[in-house]
Amino acid sequence: MAEALTQEQQAPLLTEVSLWGCQKVTDDGIIALSQSTPHLTALYLSGLYRLTDAAIAAVAASCPELTHLDLTLCRQLTDTSMERVAEGCSRLTQLQLYGCSLVSDAGFSAVCRRRADLRELVAYGLSSLSESALLHVGLLGKLRELDLSSCCAVSDAVIAAAAAGCPLLAQLSLLSCGRVTDSGLATAVRRWPLLRRLTVNGCRRVGDATYAALAAHSRELEYLSAVGCAVSRAPFVEFVRRRRFSLRTVKATTDLDIESVEALMREYPNVSFCFTCKKNDTLG
Repeated sequence: MAEALTQEQQAPLLTEVSLWGCQKVTDDGIIALSQSTPHLTALYLSGLYRLTDAAIAAVAASCPELTHLDLTLCRQLTDTSMERVAEGCSRLTQLQLYGCSLVSDAGFSAVCRRRADLRELVAYGLSSLSESALLHVGLLGKLRELDLSSCCAVSDAVIAAAAAGCPLLAQLSLLSCGRVTDSGLATAVRRWPLLRRLTVNGCRRVGDATYAALAAHSRELEYLSAVGCAVSRAPFVEFVRRRRFSLRTVKATTDLDIESVEALMREYPNVSFCFTCKKNDTLG
């Protein structure tokens, strides 16, 4: 494997490598690859569950030009990998950690403190992170995409830190972040004028106030998925009316009857609607 990845005639010229789903690749292969590709800028290692911290340490030490690192479902990686990335990947702008469940407060905090140029951070499923660690997202002033889905400690305080520190945020995913409240998210939304995509499925304390804030402040919003966040008829209809020029997709839980749903679909044909009623029936 190491020989296959390090052909001397080609490897030094590589700037982007995707090994998505190549589950037989081990540390040896990644170490050899990183040592022979000094100009690598993007490395996609999604699903390489055999990798350990040794592989990521080699990448961080050998690839100083790296800007995009995808470690999705690399389940053996720990805080050691995050600390090496924080120290060595000085140009990093995109980091995917979905499913890296062994990453805890120390590693996550190190990345946020030292990689302030991040534009995208995916921390989906890092359920062991504490609120104090998650507050460090407020240090990422250039962040445009943030995914904290299934991070159990996400709270109004974390959202407030992101709102204060990440004014350029355009995409936010908070799937199943049940501690986030309607007032907390509504307050944060007012500070994200560039917000285009918001996913809050399963945030059952989110509702009317958030829809009102989106209607008033999110002029760029194209996509909203809020399944499980019950919204009343009036604020929902007002939200759609005011955001009708930018909206493309809305997935919502509402008490609208079928006639009202059909009326909305006729009035706003440019918007794709998917409604779930409070009895879990899908409409539209």
